[in-house]
Amino acid sequence: FSCCGGVSYRDWSQNMYFNCTPQNPSREFCSVPYSCCRQLEHQLVINTMCGQGVQMLSYPIAGEIIHTNGCIDRLVDWMHSNLLLIGAVALGLTLPQVS
Repeated sequence: FSCCGGVSYRDWSQNMYFNCTPQNPSREFCSVPYSCCRQLEHQLVINTMCGQGVQMLSYPIAGEIIHTNGCIDRLVDWMHSNLLLIGAVALGLTLPQVS
């Protein structure tokens, strides 16, 4: 879905490994997971540490490196655009149960 976090990429600060508190000894301090990173077409070697320290960056600058939109909004948008398919699957699963 090209997203990161629930509402935004800063949701990862609630995770004990990625939070931005000074008491966090983790190497992932103020970072986001690799799954949030934007994949560049010309990139030959995958940089799994691309989300390092991204939570300290401003929204526009972070948007150049990672997906900043939350996954909840993306999922809701996908569901709205595929409502007919979801309804057909639900109906297909319900009919055998009724019979």
